[in-house]
Amino acid sequence: MCGIALVVGPRAKQVQVQFDTMVTAIAPRGERLEYWSADDALLATSRLRIVDRAHAIQPWTSSDGRWSLCYNGEVFNHGDLRERLESEGVAQRSLSDTEVVLEAFIAWGEDALLEFRGEFAFAAFNHATGAVFLARDPAGVKPLYWARSQGRIHIASEVKAFTTLGVQVFEVPPGHCGTAMRGQDPVLHPYVDLLSLGEGQPLLDDVDEAKAAVAATYHQAIARRVDTDLPVG
Repeated sequence: MCGIALVVGPRAKQVQVQFDTMVTAIAPRGERLEYWSADDALLATSRLRIVDRAHAIQPWTSSDGRWSLCYNGEVFNHGDLRERLESEGVAQRSLSDTEVVLEAFIAWGEDALLEFRGEFAFAAFNHATGAVFLARDPAGVKPLYWARSQGRIHIASEVKAFTTLGVQVFEVPPGHCGTAMRGQDPVLHPYVDLLSLGEGQPLLDDVDEAKAAVAATYHQAIARRVDTDLPVG
């Protein structure tokens, strides 16, 4: 299942106690708690170790040290995407879908989200700018929430992780993504249109056509899972 928790903003370490409460709230979602911290950021993941158990440590940091990823999900076509990244000259250090998610985002930007076949929610922290990119799968299978408190953004997989803040909590809607710049709220937008058959295609306004599209999508999803050798963590 996995869970993530982040506090990003000025003097983040001053709210270590609140962050510890957030981590406690997400702890049951995984088998191992993993951390990264700096003066302006506290990051944690409660991870189920399934694929590449020894190397897929989170928060996963890019080889250049610019990005760190807290990720909850399963991207079933990560093997195909890894091969594509390698063909583009992107060297990788693991066999995990975690690394593929981050490297694909770095290489292709928001367009990478349309390449993922699976379910996911993640936060990618930019060490250089202090910005955080948030994304959630189109069906909203994996949860993702955020709140602002004292100039910092708090992000987590569970609403109960925000109970000590006493502020309004917002959900990242399914199929949405966006960036929270330093000291600002996330600016989120949909990256996929579930009423369309694809880019440049007409909207689904016929019931039978919509039913056929949904059935085809389910068949593709099942085929992808069957072709996957192992469940992805």
